[in-house]
Amino acid sequence: MRLTVTNGGLTATTKDHGLTEYWAHRVTYCTAPASHPRLFVWVYRHEGRRLRPELRCHAALCSKESTARRLASTLNARLQQALLEFRRDKVSRQNAR
Repeated sequence: MRLTVTNGGLTATTKDHGLTEYWAHRVTYCTAPASHPRLFVWVYRHEGRRLRPELRCHAALCSKESTARRLASTLNARLQQALLEFRRDKVSRQNAR
């Protein structure tokens, strides 16, 4: 599995499933826990049956501890940036009315 942090969220590429995109506005949490330093974990809000939201925990075992920490910090920074942009756009839309 190859994980890449993008401006839109997270992409995972595997041999079996190909490319899977995890959008930034649906990632609710991500971390590299200290108890398992090589593990990178994120929680994603999927749409289940009848469009009901369901939270699923995803995990990837990285080759190095630094890789897991770098993925978590980079994704957290991108998520914060996306939230700030969303808030700024929301205010500008409200002011345009």
